[in-house]
Amino acid sequence: MSLPLKPLPMVERWDCHQCGVCCRGSIVPLSAEDLARLEAQHWDQHPDYEHTPVVVRESWLGHAWRLAQRADGSCVFLMPDGLCRIHKEHGFDAKPLVCRMFPLQVVPREQAAYLTIRRACPSAAADRGRPVAEHLPFAKQLARERGLAEAAPHPPPLKAGEHRGWPAARRLLESLERLLTDQRYPLVRRLVHVAILCRLLEQAKTRTLADDRLFALLNLLETNIADEVGDLFTARQPPAAAAAVLFRQTGAEIARLHPRYVARPGWGE
Repeated sequence: MSLPLKPLPMVERWDCHQCGVCCRGSIVPLSAEDLARLEAQHWDQHPDYEHTPVVVRESWLGHAWRLAQRADGSCVFLMPDGLCRIHKEHGFDAKPLVCRMFPLQVVPREQAAYLTIRRACPSAAADRGRPVAEHLPFAKQLARERGLAEAAPHPPPLKAGEHRGWPAARRLLESLERLLTDQRYPLVRRLVHVAILCRLLEQAKTRTLADDRLFALLNLLETNIADEVGDLFTARQPPAAAAAVLFRQTGAEIARLHPRYVARPGWGE
């Protein structure tokens, strides 16, 4: 039985404004159904694509495929007017699922699947458009097509090697949410609170604890976390060389989200 699909409690808004950002620099993976649909469209017989591949392998030895890109990173089907060639010649439903779905995202949880939006889309980031709830009929259609909300997923492990049910996962997420939204502290300190709580939880011997004892431990850690990290802010030390390397790597990963960044698969991807 499929999970019910619903929007998040918060109001998110989105409509496509045809900016074309998602068609530039994005890797679009293709399912077997997508490949069959593209093959049936006979792009190899189209005068504009006779000598231009429209799909490429993700890697030399792999079996995964993606849409091809031009040298500037734009999708091979992106036209000069910013519209999609597949859409123009074969209709919206002929496009790959990722293209039809983006930036809408279905996130299955314990008792329901939630419809949200990816903020990599400028319109989604700016909350421009209709409430996401108005996109539910369309999202349900796509979810049925690929079984995106067929069953509840297993909860993530509490930590390496320790699997519990959804109540424990939700309780930990509630603690993390409270720490991240605690307006008494600047954002940097809130992030440190979360990181230290996770480290303390990782170090604690919780495998044999019942859920109620685990929840009591989380209450204790959450209540005292500000005191636990206080010295890090009163006696600040410059970062070590390894931390500087990690900082640069993090900066590089964030830069990958820039609309003009061209993503290309390779050994380092």
